[in-house]
Amino acid sequence: MSENKHVAYFSMEIGLESNIKTYAGGLGILAGDTLKSAGEMGVNVVGISLLYKHGYFKQTLDKETGDQSEATDDWDPNQFLKLNPISLQLELFGSDVNVQIWQYQLENSNKVLFIDTNLDSNPDQIKAITNNLYEADNLIRLQQEMLLGIGGVMILEKLGYNINKYHLNESHAAFGVFPLLEKYSQDAVKDMVVFTTHTPVLHGHRGYKMDILKEYLPQKYLQFIPKEIIKDGSVLLTDICLAYSGFNNGVSKKHAQVSKLLFPDSDFEAITNGIHATTWASDSIQKLFDKYLPNWRQDPFELRNALKIPSIEILHAHSENKQLLFDYIYEKTAKSFDKEVLTIGFGRRADSYKRNNLVFQDIERLKQIADKYDGIQFVFAGKSYPNVEAGEKMIRDIYSHSLNSTESYNVVYLEDYDMDIAKLMISGCDIWLNTPKKTMEASGTSGMKAALNGVPSLSVLDGWWVEGCVEDVTGWSIGGICEDPEDQMCELSNIYDTLEDKILPLYKINKLEWVKIMQQSIAINGSYFHTHRMLSEYISKAYFK
Repeated sequence: MSENKHVAYFSMEIGLESNIKTYAGGLGILAGDTLKSAGEMGVNVVGISLLYKHGYFKQTLDKETGDQSEATDDWDPNQFLKLNPISLQLELFGSDVNVQIWQYQLENSNKVLFIDTNLDSNPDQIKAITNNLYEADNLIRLQQEMLLGIGGVMILEKLGYNINKYHLNESHAAFGVFPLLEKYSQDAVKDMVVFTTHTPVLHGHRGYKMDILKEYLPQKYLQFIPKEIIKDGSVLLTDICLAYSGFNNGVSKKHAQVSKLLFPDSDFEAITNGIHATTWASDSIQKLFDKYLPNWRQDPFELRNALKIPSIEILHAHSENKQLLFDYIYEKTAKSFDKEVLTIGFGRRADSYKRNNLVFQDIERLKQIADKYDGIQFVFAGKSYPNVEAGEKMIRDIYSHSLNSTESYNVVYLEDYDMDIAKLMISGCDIWLNTPKKTMEASGTSGMKAALNGVPSLSVLDGWWVEGCVEDVTGWSIGGICEDPEDQMCELSNIYDTLEDKILPLYKINKLEWVKIMQQSIAINGSYFHTHRMLSEYISKAYFK
């Protein structure tokens, strides 16, 4: 791969900064973290996504019921991005589409390109394509995915990029293989396309009826849809990716196995996700790393020496983080939290498989444990998909516990979860909780962010935690003792037993052992689960092979 050749990284969402509203959750944050590491490592990678005028959505919660409401999350790209002076015209959807390109500058002259159709020269229906991330309207969503995939490939060519590899971060950019197949043989395209799946359940893989594809895809591209992937008159975008990619991977070892079960005709490598260390380490933790591990920014593997950091300084840095989180909680909710009380964090999208409210299913037992050890505090955050009752009901349930908090049992739900709130939570809580149904967590990166800040996880053994959990060393597992993986009551009992018998006694009575676990979380997990390591694996296994 010569110096002037690039990897093109396609992602429907990319999270770079909290106020750049081009992300919704973990997929976008991963993309942003990956692109940041590429710039720092001197790897020529260009990111490509769409610019969403109204963002994803701004979440507000009813103060009495916890009902979620959604509003547009408008922002001004001029404050964060630079507009490319070149205006482009693409032939898409049977007409000419005018686009402008916004750029975000990374290190090593790397850029992230955001495609924008919100131009006066376009009709309203074309302008609407880049209004909202994950547009609910099925037709607009199809046009978004065509714009990202087909349009993205065209734009890179028009801007003069010499692309060696096209990395599809999830299947949203699947249509991008079609303009490549116009120019190159199928074998050549397979050598150029890398596909990463993040979805461990079949119903999460998006598809379209052939009837709508015949109406909106250019006729010349329909020939590239293999007949064998058309099932019941529909096509999964993932099947298009798998048909034309030469390298496929899941985002953890466990997820690669699950992906093989979902798509048995394809092979999947495992490249476990990571996080961008300097983005997610809190200011006080960064100061400690700079003092005792001075090369960690260039080489995050240096964090394996975190045991060198004096215990008292780790505790002091964490105390600062806790105060920042509690100050924010008080500002937003007028709730007072106690720095001496064990604080458990849970920041995820509210979704039935994530079981955000599992810990409250035996509330009397939980309150007994809290009373025994002078209290437990919970900090929750996360949006539900709009109009998905299961997720919204989960938020209401957790919110009801926040209304019934006691002196020893305090709960808060922070609205409008974003990158800034996430950073406060993953560094300011004492424990990071994660309770997905087994095999349904592809990877999960929030626990990695917590570990980087010395916050151990209490998590179901799924996704990354299968690899990251060293029991009683980097944190604790949930459900490992349960014979039946579907036995939720066994998992729940395991959570309470671990809190009562292991976590709280350590936290309240043996601070030296507690801070050792904090250090081990950094040294073992923080030093490994980062995007510098992850990108190195993509380079050796997929980009440069």
